[in-house]
Amino acid sequence: MARRLARFFVALIASVSGLTVLSVLEPMDASAAQSSSSQWLRIVDVSNWQTSNINWQAVKSSGIVGAYVEYGDGNWTSPTFSAQSQGAAAAGLSWGAYYFAEPNTTDPVASADRFMAAANAGNLPPVLDLETGSASAGAWAEAFLARCSQDGGRVPTIYTGLGYPWAGDTNLTAYPLWLAAYPWGYTPVPNVVLLPVPSAGQWGSWSGWQFTSVATVPGIPGQVDLSAFEPAWWELYTGAGVAPTGGRPGVVWVQGSSGPPVVQIQQQMTAAGLYHGPWNGYYSADLTTAVAQWQQRIGIQSDGAWGPATQRATDAYIAFIKSLNHPIKRPRPVLRESVQPSSRNVQVVRLQRALNVLHFHPKHAPLGLNGHYGQATAASVGILDAKCHLPAHPDRFGHIASRCLRHKLARAGR
Repeated sequence: MARRLARFFVALIASVSGLTVLSVLEPMDASAAQSSSSQWLRIVDVSNWQTSNINWQAVKSSGIVGAYVEYGDGNWTSPTFSAQSQGAAAAGLSWGAYYFAEPNTTDPVASADRFMAAANAGNLPPVLDLETGSASAGAWAEAFLARCSQDGGRVPTIYTGLGYPWAGDTNLTAYPLWLAAYPWGYTPVPNVVLLPVPSAGQWGSWSGWQFTSVATVPGIPGQVDLSAFEPAWWELYTGAGVAPTGGRPGVVWVQGSSGPPVVQIQQQMTAAGLYHGPWNGYYSADLTTAVAQWQQRIGIQSDGAWGPATQRATDAYIAFIKSLNHPIKRPRPVLRESVQPSSRNVQVVRLQRALNVLHFHPKHAPLGLNGHYGQATAASVGILDAKCHLPAHPDRFGHIASRCLRHKLARAGR
């Protein structure tokens, strides 16, 4: 379970060395537990190392929901900040700015003021990148973060590792943690679900986890940092309605989703000859394309997403194919068109009812359940033959047409 944040308030409490220091947070409710990995959202962070040559539409299409862009460090401003942040925003991605701390050479309040003038344009909260063991880092960070809260009205997040002497400072652990931890070092990670979830130390739990710095993301040249973020952090700080997808009932698996069920989808698409990637539990662009092709094959809406409707249609299709490969020991009698009404045939009644359920009847006029295989029923069987890509024999309803009819009824949930 993700940490729950306490109410935020701003109160002026002290002045240190002529610098205004603010206290902005009550302590958080910390929990060692994290939400399911299938719920996490993917966010990249970029800097001048990636330049401005980023295809942000491709980044978004890959399942990334947001981006953090480096602003600078107080002594230097990234020359790519404007282009990168504007590009992400134009593509419809949420974005935020991060500031690299230089406690020994910059004033925290003045630095925060300059930073927030730019960071306030982003809809993600500001981030302080704190990666120094300087003795003054803790006090400097407290002042910087407090000023950011005052300037922007939003509580900032700390990006850091756990090996620093100030990591247990309760004035800092009150802020959300974006943890940098690479269980696989600098080996590429095909999917975060393969990694052990790291400890968050004194924070209790993290809100974001940068799990690799050598990720490959479509649209970004070279390698890039990639992080997983908790949905509670995302919803609290952005107010956005981006819903993580995962194993909840009725939720559709889409590009960017992850988890063990995605492995099963990958295996099914591999068996169908449509997917040739790894079975890593990550719903990639290649898997999206494969699923869309599969949906076309089985005759349902082709959107590349895997949900209950696709699963039902897949199960029915597989059952139908299996039925074609096994001889029928007791074949049903072939129903034929009759010119003269005869006694009410129960099998014909069942056929008429099934054709009505599927709306396979001419001129939108449902068949009467009279048990007579007349012209109207024959015309409806002709529609069924066309839907099943069978030779047209409307004057009779045979075994192959019967199997196809059962398949279509199963796909329709009947």
